[in-house]
Amino acid sequence: MPRYNTTIEDYSPVISYSPNWSAGSSSDNRAELYSDSSFTLTSTDGETASFAFNGTSFQIFGSKRANHGFYQVTVDGTSVSDSGTAPEPGLFQVPLFSSPPLEQKLHVVTLTNQGNSFIDIDFVTFTSSIGTDKDQLTVNTVQDSDSSFFYAGTWGLNPPNIGTYSGGSGHGTATLGAFMTFTFEGDGVTLYGPVGPGSSPFSVSMDGGPPSTHTANKQFYRPRVPLYIASDLGSGSHVVNITYQPTQPGQIFAIDYADVYTTSSGSLHSLNSKASSGSKSGLSGGVIAGIIIALLFVFAILIGLIFFLRRRKRKRTRASLEAPMVPPPMSNRDIIAAPVTYPSAPAQPSIRSYPSTLDGSYYVAPASNIVVDTQAQTYAPSAASESDYSPTGSHSANMRRISSTTHSSAASSSQSFNTLPFPKGTPLPLPPTANQSLAHVPTSELRANRRVVPGRAQDFGSVAGPAPPDYVQATEPFEPRAF
Repeated sequence: MPRYNTTIEDYSPVISYSPNWSAGSSSDNRAELYSDSSFTLTSTDGETASFAFNGTSFQIFGSKRANHGFYQVTVDGTSVSDSGTAPEPGLFQVPLFSSPPLEQKLHVVTLTNQGNSFIDIDFVTFTSSIGTDKDQLTVNTVQDSDSSFFYAGTWGLNPPNIGTYSGGSGHGTATLGAFMTFTFEGDGVTLYGPVGPGSSPFSVSMDGGPPSTHTANKQFYRPRVPLYIASDLGSGSHVVNITYQPTQPGQIFAIDYADVYTTSSGSLHSLNSKASSGSKSGLSGGVIAGIIIALLFVFAILIGLIFFLRRRKRKRTRASLEAPMVPPPMSNRDIIAAPVTYPSAPAQPSIRSYPSTLDGSYYVAPASNIVVDTQAQTYAPSAASESDYSPTGSHSANMRRISSTTHSSAASSSQSFNTLPFPKGTPLPLPPTANQSLAHVPTSELRANRRVVPGRAQDFGSVAGPAPPDYVQATEPFEPRAF
């Protein structure tokens, strides 16, 4: 079976000291010869130091010096005495006691000072065995922030000297009644944390067993120290409970991380246990019914989705078959063989503008010649027919008919004009009837062709003769009367 060694320094809470033990002074000129330059000593008769472990052997290391005396080591009720005296300059980091092979189980070891001479402890080692001979040992480190740690009460995330913690994280408390639990799967566990003058005592219990009391209150600060060790626990789930038990106000208990020891057979046994537990417990009828209903619901959704996609595909296929056939575009050969003819648009009269050399204005190019026939009383275009002009043009059919009666000063039978349109700023010529008198026209004809406004004077029909134009009446606003 796998074996592993564990080393515990003298300041670890795993070792419990009676009240009259103290840390070795750094003023001792041999202090640096101890492991980690640290040792714990007493010179009081009957003072004890004890620890418990699961394993097959152990050793207690210390020094043998000229001022050291006798001590006694007790293992599971069996005691052995020895002397710690040695001539100067002394012996350091030497075994004070080495046990014979022991049965793999929990052992309790106690060292007792016999007399008033000094005795010190430097460190302790012990050997443990777990699993079977074919197993492989695995050690997993679990940080304090893992969900397997449960903290009750008030715990802080920034205890003193947080920079010395593993991973730079830790949990600490100074609240009465606070405790923590650590749940793990494995054969052994070691919990780590700091010790020092500001740390507190605490109690530990494993799997609900009787608690044991330890203390992290030490003379010097040390980080990452084993606070509690348990091994050969057997495979499966285990729970460690640690309770904060200060003896002075302001003392702090902190946890850093845990090492969990597992073996291959233990892991397999744990898996088999879970499988067996699951097969025995089984699933309730309600859970099974819920699973079946959920599966049927998912199956129905899939069938509906497939049906919808197929129906949509059939609709698209039918629409493509029923769509009207669109002839393909003509090729260049078709265009050449059967040219397409389009009706020509009516020609639009073109207007050209020419800049004036006098004032920079623009003149419109003259229109085609118009012949005036005084006998027929019409304007006749000499080059284009009436349909050649747009209906919105400046001339219409109604505007082409004018009176052929001319003033005596214009008696010629025909006359050619080349004056339309007229240049900008040029007064329009008056028609031949502009100055003609209306005296010879009967009043009835005038009334039939002229607009008569009641209440206003007329320029015809008066006995005294036609009234002169009244420009005031012509320019004043007209107010319609109600009829």
